Amino acid sequence: MDGTLPGVIALVDIDGTLLHGRPVAHGLGLVLAMRDVYGVHAGEADLVAVSPGGRTDLEIGLRMLTAAGVPEADAVAGLAEWCERTVARYLEIAGDHPVPSAAADARDAMDLLAAAGVRTALVTGNLEEIAHHKLELAGLGGIFRRGEGGYGGDAVERAEVVRIALARAGAAPADGVIIGDTPRDIAAARGAGCRVVAVTTGAFPADALRGADVVAANLTQAARSVIDPESQ
Repeated sequence: MDGTLPGVIALVDIDGTLLHGRPVAHGLGLVLAMRDVYGVHAGEADLVAVSPGGRTDLEIGLRMLTAAGVPEADAVAGLAEWCERTVARYLEIAGDHPVPSAAADARDAMDLLAAAGVRTALVTGNLEEIAHHKLELAGLGGIFRRGEGGYGGDAVERAEVVRIALARAGAAPADGVIIGDTPRDIAAARGAGCRVVAVTTGAFPADALRGADVVAANLTQAARSVIDPESQ
């Protein structure tokens, strides 16, 4: 044995997992783009009302549009343009708001996985361009390759985002391990047939994450549990 774990891929969430702090510019980008494309004057309270944690940006948008009374066909027809406008709006204002900070052990944990031969990719509700920009601002640029993983513009349902990430990696569900911080990350992993390690670094305490295979206090513990599941 060479100490590597061939085939295993860790699919890592961003907000609450790799990054800590409110993604203010991201949220504002979503609602400003909704005004641009649909004429819906939503605000932060409307965003909070749809419980965005662990949802894809597409699902967040659709839920907000439904709440605003936009017919489903009209909502769906404008989604591609809305995604483009969300990225543009986010990039316009990202420098005007506090940047979420990287988890203290984020880079070390990803290095630990790489040293053990575990591939990594993002699985996030964020649109792809926003995901990578946020990581760059937090000092985590270059860890995850663009064009790999699964993003909030790929599908409405988070489990489908996981399946897309696995397909892009040429990996089987049994080889995938989700690392996330919400019950929806756990549900998405189960829906896609993957193992899941939940970290308590986001908004949810350990009791709310009991459905995971492992509940870890931080990313280092999460990485160790991916490398050696029997150790947990």
